[in-house]
Amino acid sequence: MLRVFWAGGGAPKSGKWALREDWLTTHPTFTKMMSLEAADSRGVYAAFLVYLDLLEVRNWHEVSFTGLAEFQLVCLHGREKETEPLQIVVPTPAQVSFSHERQDIMHIILVFSFSLSMKKVGVTGS
Repeated sequence: MLRVFWAGGGAPKSGKWALREDWLTTHPTFTKMMSLEAADSRGVYAAFLVYLDLLEVRNWHEVSFTGLAEFQLVCLHGREKETEPLQIVVPTPAQVSFSHERQDIMHIILVFSFSLSMKKVGVTGS
């Protein structure tokens, strides 16, 4: 769902409306992601857009995020359907290229993020 804010507050005048320009930077989830200091603003922006897509467009369940400062990333985790297993999503800006070395790091991030998310939902190892 896209939130539309009427220009000037209150009801629209003459059928005109405008999206409040600063809605993204004041969104509670965006500000929480920024406060993690786990990624630069470009990385947080990418993570937030993917977060919105998972929640509002794809209707995922239990979408949350974890900051990985040592890798300068914000990872998302959630369930596509309530009964499906937790999935990890690592949003990156389109300008970021991946090499085989970077893919090794991504594997470490996924393992780390998965263990964090398991702790968050109360799953413990045997």
